[in-house]
Amino acid sequence: LIPFGFYKDNKEYRVDNTKAETIQLIFELYLNGFSLKRITENLAEKHILSPAGKDKWTVQAIDTYSPTKNICASFRTNNL
Repeated sequence: LIPFGFYKDNKEYRVDNTKAETIQLIFELYLNGFSLKRITENLAEKHILSPAGKDKWTVQAIDTYSPTKNICASFRTNNL
């Protein structure tokens, strides 16, 4: 699974600049104490489409792309 906001170029993960703002917003909200549910509501209010292209994000999608998991994945792939 390639994390939302990244793409794979050869064997390296690269930042997808078109999705970087969304990832930054998710990180900011998460680090400011927003619950995963509240983050989904905030993204819907801002009309930001989910990775599946839907109007609503799921809590599971936010959890999958939460800062903690992305940071751990970056360490594992030596991309931090």
